[in-house]
Amino acid sequence: MKKLDSLRAFLTGYIPALRRAPDKLDMAVSRGHLVSWMTSALGFEYRFTASLVIEDYAGDPDTVFLPLILWVRQNQPELLQNHDLADNQIAYQVDRIDADTVDIAVTLPLTETVRVVPRPDGSGADLIHVDEPGLADSVIDVDPAGALLKTLYANGDLLLPEDDANG
Repeated sequence: MKKLDSLRAFLTGYIPALRRAPDKLDMAVSRGHLVSWMTSALGFEYRFTASLVIEDYAGDPDTVFLPLILWVRQNQPELLQNHDLADNQIAYQVDRIDADTVDIAVTLPLTETVRVVPRPDGSGADLIHVDEPGLADSVIDVDPAGALLKTLYANGDLLLPEDDANG
């Protein structure tokens, strides 16, 4: 499932603590379903709940949740488009470990469409994971390089300091 890889890459790229220690991010899939229809197309859809746990987190929770929301805007936008559903789609839990650290757990439903596309030469077919359309009318344009996240401030502090932004 490519969305989990994409989510991991995005979060470890733009959450300072995960840039330094990517092994602190655990990811799993639960409540997975395969959906297919009896049509001439052989494609199918993965539907599952992604579970993320960031262990021993000492940063500002905003630095976790904003990148997560920005990734969802581009990769699973329907979670944010329906206000009745959006209220309960992205769930989180925070467990205090000590005075300075917490574990942050997040669950969110994801889907991933896979098309079966016959090769033009008749030599078989390719499995193609279909990209989400994203939000064309996005209020904040998030470029792939994450320029917004590199210049974002909370309480006057740069959330992704220059030394973290450059690796």
